[in-house]
Amino acid sequence: MSLKPLKKVNVYSVTWCPHCVRAKNYLDQLGIRYVDYDVDRDEEAWKKALALTGGMDIVPVIECEGDVIYGAFNQSFESRLREILGIMQR
Repeated sequence: MSLKPLKKVNVYSVTWCPHCVRAKNYLDQLGIRYVDYDVDRDEEAWKKALALTGGMDIVPVIECEGDVIYGAFNQSFESRLREILGIMQR
Protein backbone atom coordinates (compact mmCIF):
# COMPACT_ATOMS: atom_id res chain seq x y z
CA MET A 1 0.00 0.00 0.00
CA SER A 2 1.43 3.38 -0.93
CA LEU A 3 1.15 6.39 1.32
CA LYS A 4 -0.15 9.54 -0.32
CA PRO A 5 -0.42 12.41 2.12
CA LEU A 6 -2.96 15.12 1.47
CA LYS A 7 -0.17 17.62 1.99
CA LYS A 8 1.70 19.16 -0.92
CA VAL A 9 5.39 18.23 -0.87
CA ASN A 10 8.06 20.21 -2.74
CA VAL A 11 11.66 19.06 -3.06
CA TYR A 12 14.43 21.47 -4.03
CA SER A 13 17.44 19.49 -5.19
CA VAL A 14 20.25 19.01 -7.69
CA THR A 15 20.94 15.89 -9.73
CA TRP A 16 24.52 15.42 -8.53
CA CYS A 17 23.83 15.54 -4.77
CA PRO A 18 23.82 12.11 -3.07
CA HIS A 19 21.66 13.41 -0.20
CA CYS A 20 19.10 14.69 -2.71
CA VAL A 21 19.04 11.32 -4.47
CA ARG A 22 18.58 9.49 -1.15
CA ALA A 23 15.81 11.84 -0.01
CA LYS A 24 13.86 11.45 -3.27
CA ASN A 25 14.40 7.69 -3.31
CA TYR A 26 13.06 7.55 0.25
CA LEU A 27 9.94 9.52 -0.71
CA ASP A 28 9.51 7.26 -3.75
CA GLN A 29 9.79 4.13 -1.59
CA LEU A 30 7.08 5.49 0.70
CA GLY A 31 4.88 6.29 -2.29
CA ILE A 32 4.90 10.00 -1.45
CA ARG A 33 4.04 12.29 -4.33
CA TYR A 34 6.16 15.41 -4.62
CA VAL A 35 7.19 18.13 -7.03
CA ASP A 36 10.95 18.20 -7.65
CA TYR A 37 12.64 21.49 -8.49
CA ASP A 38 16.19 21.31 -9.86
CA VAL A 39 17.79 24.43 -8.39
CA ASP A 40 20.72 24.16 -10.84
CA ARG A 41 18.32 24.72 -13.76
CA ASP A 42 15.60 26.86 -12.21
CA GLU A 43 16.65 30.28 -10.87
CA GLU A 44 13.28 30.93 -9.20
CA ALA A 45 13.39 27.55 -7.45
CA TRP A 46 16.91 28.31 -6.21
CA LYS A 47 15.70 31.63 -4.79
CA LYS A 48 12.75 29.89 -3.12
CA ALA A 49 15.07 27.26 -1.60
CA LEU A 50 17.35 30.00 -0.27
CA ALA A 51 14.36 31.77 1.27
CA LEU A 52 13.23 28.54 2.92
CA THR A 53 16.66 27.94 4.48
CA GLY A 54 17.21 31.50 5.63
CA GLY A 55 19.85 32.07 2.97
CA MET A 56 21.78 28.82 3.38
CA ASP A 57 22.92 27.39 0.04
CA ILE A 58 22.11 23.77 0.86
CA VAL A 59 20.12 20.89 -0.63
CA PRO A 60 17.96 18.94 -0.38
CA VAL A 61 15.25 21.25 0.89
CA ILE A 62 11.87 19.65 1.49
CA GLU A 63 8.84 21.83 2.09
CA CYS A 64 5.53 20.43 3.24
CA GLU A 65 2.85 23.07 3.79
CA GLY A 66 4.97 25.43 5.83
CA ASP A 67 7.25 22.84 7.43
CA VAL A 68 10.77 22.80 6.04
CA ILE A 69 13.68 20.41 6.43
CA TYR A 70 17.05 20.62 4.72
CA GLY A 71 20.55 19.25 4.83
CA ALA A 72 22.18 15.85 4.87
CA PHE A 73 19.80 12.92 4.53
CA ASN A 74 20.59 11.00 7.70
CA GLN A 75 18.58 9.32 10.48
CA SER A 76 17.63 12.64 12.05
CA PHE A 77 16.48 14.02 8.68
CA GLU A 78 14.44 10.86 8.05
CA SER A 79 12.77 11.06 11.47
CA ARG A 80 11.89 14.73 11.03
CA LEU A 81 10.60 14.07 7.51
CA ARG A 82 8.32 11.30 8.79
CA GLU A 83 7.05 13.68 11.47
CA ILE A 84 6.35 16.43 8.93
CA LEU A 85 4.53 13.98 6.66
CA GLY A 86 2.56 12.46 9.51
CA ILE A 87 3.96 8.98 8.95
CA MET A 88 4.41 6.75 11.97
CA GLN A 89 7.60 4.73 12.36
CA ARG A 90 7.08 1.04 11.68
